[in-house]
Amino acid sequence: MTAAGTDLGANLFRLYLGGSTYIPEAADAYADAGLALHALTPAVESLAADLEHEVGTSLTAILETAHRALSRTAINLDLAGTALVQIADRFSRTDEAAREEFDRLCRRNRRDLDNRPPPFTRPPMPGDRQPDIPRGLVREA
Repeated sequence: MTAAGTDLGANLFRLYLGGSTYIPEAADAYADAGLALHALTPAVESLAADLEHEVGTSLTAILETAHRALSRTAINLDLAGTALVQIADRFSRTDEAAREEFDRLCRRNRRDLDNRPPPFTRPPMPGDRQPDIPRGLVREA
């Protein structure tokens, strides 16, 4: 096995690990935050309606901007992670030494690879339908 092939295989493994584990974890964190803001939207809109016009408008605009940014970031992170996994897998097939090192590192680090987050769930975007909230969870007016 050549040193260049070994180095390439190790770098491909890092791309694969990042794309299959670390980036999806970040995507899930952003998606969860976007989902939390989505769930808060009706309450914030109700609160904003009781505030001065400019303050209420600003509050809902900030919420929507943050919600959109979190959700888009989650979606883009998921796409980037998937692309890195595909790149690492496909590129490792072009060099035998790289493939051997890539496979060796995958076997050696199986525990890390087995601890990947569940499949990505697209977070709701502003304007999507609100989830049903069980009675009693939110104070009724």
